[in-house]
Amino acid sequence: MNNQLTGLLDGRGRLPWAQARELLTEHVCLWIDLDGIHLGKAPATPPIATHLWARHHDGSHYARLRFDDDHVYVGLLDVRENVADGGAGELVAVQRRPARLRSPRHAGHALLDTLTVDFLEISGAAPVTFLDFDHPSETEATS
Repeated sequence: MNNQLTGLLDGRGRLPWAQARELLTEHVCLWIDLDGIHLGKAPATPPIATHLWARHHDGSHYARLRFDDDHVYVGLLDVRENVADGGAGELVAVQRRPARLRSPRHAGHALLDTLTVDFLEISGAAPVTFLDFDHPSETEATS
């Protein structure tokens, strides 16, 4: 696996949840709220969470959403090959590194036990981290 990637970072600013959700139609989403950790399609209403991360089904596009009431701040990352040839956003260096999510208070959570996560980190004056994740079932899961 290549740990150094080149990507296009596109900040979409503050959007209403409905508009942001449209950007995630072909993405698998990951978020943690009061009911646990979730993996699946973007929920119809904004979850009670601080962030939602998403990856396109082909692993070439990622999204990071930070919640602000019924709005979100949206960042998009495109890491396709030849991404430098064009597209929306700022050309950035991306560092991929493995991560491990831990269950709260070390209690077992089935989803956390099977979820593989990598950080996609962009450093600089305004650092940002996206998540790349994979789960064997690729279906809606909650733990």
